[in-house]
Amino acid sequence: MISAAMMLFASAAFAQDKTDAPKAKLTPEEVAQRQAVRMAEKLMLSDAENEKFIPLYQAYKVDLNAINKKYRVKKDKVEPGQTPAPKSDKEVDQQIRAQFAKSQEILDQRVAYYEKFLKILTPKQIQQMYRAEKEQANDAIARKHGQQCGSKECDGPKGNLSPEGRPRPAQGPDGHMRR
Repeated sequence: MISAAMMLFASAAFAQDKTDAPKAKLTPEEVAQRQAVRMAEKLMLSDAENEKFIPLYQAYKVDLNAINKKYRVKKDKVEPGQTPAPKSDKEVDQQIRAQFAKSQEILDQRVAYYEKFLKILTPKQIQQMYRAEKEQANDAIARKHGQQCGSKECDGPKGNLSPEGRPRPAQGPDGHMRR
């Protein structure tokens, strides 16, 4: 019953977003709540599973966002037409090591939450959840680059991204790859 109320709340909040009123920026916790409700719907969980899954998935997303925020790199402001100043070897080394540290923290978090998710979901459901997350991330990247992307193909203005968000190889009129 609680999960039904949460879904009703999320549906009402989502419906309000479609109005012409200016959108208020959501907090990271609100974004995580919406993502949790959408993921629960995608996994087609029972009410009992929803009650356990939604708060756990929300905590997982909040923790993941905290790691990403911790390692966020501020980009140098560069005037249009200008190229950024080259980085020193020391700066590049620091960036690479920070990326390793971020990746390790994310991996540690995913392993810890995997064990928690196993108490609610089957391994196949968790795999489906990870695939859905990857698909959502790829869609977000495609939208950022002006593409319209779906789960099967991206045919935005240029149609040059694969479903994984990678550039497609150039093809000739006969459908074969150009060399």
